[in-house]
Amino acid sequence: MSLLNNKHQMLEFQSQPTSEGSQPLSKDKICEIVLGKRSGYLKSLGRGPKPKSQKTGRSSSSSYSQEMHSREITELRSSLECSQLKIEEQKSKLEEPK
Repeated sequence: MSLLNNKHQMLEFQSQPTSEGSQPLSKDKICEIVLGKRSGYLKSLGRGPKPKSQKTGRSSSSSYSQEMHSREITELRSSLECSQLKIEEQKSKLEEPK
C-alpha cells in the first residue's frame, strides 16, 4: 500500500503547476522528496558497496584540503619573492646617479 501512496505523491508533485519563471521539479528531486535520501543506493544499479567508514572520507578530503593549502602557500611565497626582487631592482634603479 505504501508503494501506491509513494507513486501517488510523486505524480502529485509532477503535476503541480510551477510559478512563472521557476523550473518544475526534476524526477530525481521528486524521488528524493518522497522517498528520502538513501546512502548506498546507486541510480540504475541498485544497492552498491557501502564505504568502510565516514572517517576515511573525511580524512582524505582533509588531507586533500591541507595539500591544496600547502600548494597555495608555496605559490604565494614564490610570488612574494618575485615581487620583492622587482622592488629591490626598482629601488636600485632609483638610487643610481643620473
